[in-house]
Amino acid sequence: MRPAAGRAHRWCLAASGIVPRLSGHHASRHETPPRMTTAAAAPAEATAIRKFLRGVFAEDWRDALWTGFTGDPRGRARGDWAGWDLGRLLVPEIPRMPPTARMNMYFCPSLVTGRDRCLAGFRSFHVVVYDDYGTGKVPAGAPERLLGTPSYMIETSPGNFQAGWVLDPPMRELARVRRMLARLKEILPGDNLDNPVAWRRLPCGINGKPEYLNNLGREWRVQAKGRPTWT
Repeated sequence: MRPAAGRAHRWCLAASGIVPRLSGHHASRHETPPRMTTAAAAPAEATAIRKFLRGVFAEDWRDALWTGFTGDPRGRARGDWAGWDLGRLLVPEIPRMPPTARMNMYFCPSLVTGRDRCLAGFRSFHVVVYDDYGTGKVPAGAPERLLGTPSYMIETSPGNFQAGWVLDPPMRELARVRRMLARLKEILPGDNLDNPVAWRRLPCGINGKPEYLNNLGREWRVQAKGRPTWT
């Protein structure tokens, strides 16, 4: 495993049982991306989702849940948040719109059985995510003192990011995951930090909140900042 910045502090936390070993890459575990079997090419967003989930979940990427919808993400009906695994992303019999550039798009940081992100079906936890990074809620540089260099950064609104730290190997004991996240939240609070199945942003699509429309009435484009560490 390649050592990452901040490893000394990370190992101190790992020794106390708070944070497991984290990794900035999964390159050695990647498989060749599957070829599309349909005549039509995959939308650019589907390709971006696939690449990102392969980086986070390695060989289990097909089981990861994503969701997406247009408009303001606040006040949505529960059905709008239903999850879909990437293996069924473009299957025509599934009554679901494929991802488009005008959708808010999210993924679940844990693998679970079923589509409702129920903790009763918890399988494994793959990435610690700090939301509102860089805005003052989570000062830039503060999580790095605990966890080292982020595996990825996604700009979700102007100057505001979600930063993720991929776990290698993932954690498979839910009780341990919840203790670790609760301890991190005590040290450095973050929005939904202690929820292992909270939806997190994918590095594509839009932020549909109207306060982020530009002067042409277009939504903010969600995108990665820099290259993720697994590339």
